[in-house]
Amino acid sequence: MQSAALHQTVKKPTRLQFSLSDIARILDVPVVIAAYRDINNVRNHSTFGLDFGVNWSGFADAVDTQCANGATIIPNIELHPELGPRCAALIASNIRFFAGVPLCDFDGWRVGSIAVLAAQGDVARKGIPIRRLGELGREFVGVVPKMEAAGAGRLMR
Repeated sequence: MQSAALHQTVKKPTRLQFSLSDIARILDVPVVIAAYRDINNVRNHSTFGLDFGVNWSGFADAVDTQCANGATIIPNIELHPELGPRCAALIASNIRFFAGVPLCDFDGWRVGSIAVLAAQGDVARKGIPIRRLGELGREFVGVVPKMEAAGAGRLMR
């Protein structure tokens, strides 16, 4: 994992970047993306991983749509009608496996989605613990409100 990218209006590194890198490290995946709404119902997204030249904003919206109703596993995003066209650079780098879950706050409100992407061969060897992704997502939701002081807003309730 070479770089962390925060796609928000935060001027300095925040705990959010490190939280996504922690998720990538714990699950041993190259890409993590989170899509969520703040208290003003404004869409935000954050990513960690290699820079693949992907339009992360459009991809984040697609991720959130895919995971809206529960855990979602897509073995090959290249074949997916909504995600495939948005991530040709990932596909060219053999990053094709997608697993995502809804992001819920500690009161159970759905506030977004979090997903990981990895090479299919890596997933076949190691697996992706979906339950653990959900747990890490809840920890991530706990970090986001602390960013208000940094100018990133709060999660919507």
